[in-house]
Amino acid sequence: MKRMIAAFAAVAAVAWPAAVFTCAGVAHADDYTYVPLAANRDVFPGPNGASDAMIVSTPVSVKRGEMVRVTGQLAVSVPGGHSWPEVDLAVICFDQSGHAIPGQPGFGSGTNIGGGAFQWNADILLVAPPITNALTSLPANNNGGSVLQTPLVYYCGVMVTHVDYQTTVLAPAPGQTTHGTLLGVSSIPDPGAQQWFWSPPQGYCPTGDKNASGPSNCVYLGGRNPNSMAIFQNTWQASNDATVVDFVATGQNTVCFQYSGSCREIDESSGGSSSSITSYLKIQQLDQNSNPCGAATVAYSENTVKGDAETDTTETLNVSKDQHHLPVYYHATVPVSQVCGGSRAFATSLYTQLVGGDPIKFENKSLNAINLERTATTTVPPVIGLTLQAATAAIVAAGLYTGAPNNVMSTDPPGTVLAQNSPARTVEPVGSQVQITVSAGQTSVPDVLGASMPAAEQSIKNAGLAPVALPPINNCADESAQGKVQTQSPLRGTQVSLGAQVEIRTISCNR
Repeated sequence: MKRMIAAFAAVAAVAWPAAVFTCAGVAHADDYTYVPLAANRDVFPGPNGASDAMIVSTPVSVKRGEMVRVTGQLAVSVPGGHSWPEVDLAVICFDQSGHAIPGQPGFGSGTNIGGGAFQWNADILLVAPPITNALTSLPANNNGGSVLQTPLVYYCGVMVTHVDYQTTVLAPAPGQTTHGTLLGVSSIPDPGAQQWFWSPPQGYCPTGDKNASGPSNCVYLGGRNPNSMAIFQNTWQASNDATVVDFVATGQNTVCFQYSGSCREIDESSGGSSSSITSYLKIQQLDQNSNPCGAATVAYSENTVKGDAETDTTETLNVSKDQHHLPVYYHATVPVSQVCGGSRAFATSLYTQLVGGDPIKFENKSLNAINLERTATTTVPPVIGLTLQAATAAIVAAGLYTGAPNNVMSTDPPGTVLAQNSPARTVEPVGSQVQITVSAGQTSVPDVLGASMPAAEQSIKNAGLAPVALPPINNCADESAQGKVQTQSPLRGTQVSLGAQVEIRTISCNR
């Protein structure tokens, strides 16, 4: 990676000629700007094995203190008959001086592919430096505007590295963003974005670790290791104005077959050539007590070979030694629930589990989150203690809506608001729901046993309840009981909400 950065930093300093950065037209989607590869392109290994090639790139404007997500998608094919050629993907950004952005060396997702076509993705967050005291004294720009408001321009690109055979990089069909090679940039700058990485402490498994028998810097699943599952977890707070949030997770899983060269010998299989794993990204919105709330838990699983994504499923991926650096990629878009007690926290978990076969190495996991769609905000008014009519009016006046109220039994006067979710003074996007709980009142069920049907019904109505006459009981043993109420439910004295139903049944004699 250092060799790659040095080589392209030198190129970056030279005004970025079109031959290096080819912007073949920009396709716009709702939330991303995509720059596709114009046409298929062959990449060959260069002198001394160097084969880094910037495939597609674009300038990216970001204001100070803001972030955007830059995503690269690489589709390649390799001539048949070549065993395990490695092709790596990297997304990398440079400033106008040709320097790689600090902390953004590009996240590579590599694989040994077994011939044919393959596609995978990588993502980074491009972070513009924040405003500092030293910047506040800068003069205005040539247009008379503030230097602080002038966007910083970076150059970001999709790079193919470590090519050891001829590799054909595949362009997408016109308007296609699911398949093919392209670069995408999130459309809304996001100061609340966040990114997490998981990798061994040194960033890789050192040579000295390969033949060791003690603890490893890497995480191995199966074989001599007792664990079969590894989890990469994080929490994140969405912005108050976010209505939709977006998560991207990437990583690699390597099968430790015998003599693989990628695992410690002690953690390799004594035979075999493949593994089966399950892998998925799980997302939960949390309430103030860190309990799941809002929409149901969503698990995303994607087959990176086929490019198919499914919801609420976990699929099995086969990792063979012919393609043993298996990249996984998950892109999940989730609505933000407003009825989580004012909380906008999200918990994410990237799971990898060994199902069978050779041990695997859990490596190079990345997860980032952005506030994808945002809108104007408003403050939730306090409505507890108001009538339903007054509370609804206050909520609508704030640019929110209530939906159907939740009616519960209470000694408070009927129609009194008892609770609200989101809480008062919470900042929410305009158009959000405020769920309110309203008193349905409370009364005692009268005793109507032995009364005539008309008298029983009137007594129940006088108590603010609803009588429900069930089919009579056919019993001619006691003719004096004909037409009298023999059963009632609920029983007398039971506390119920106003308007509740009381079922009653009389006796009839049908000979």
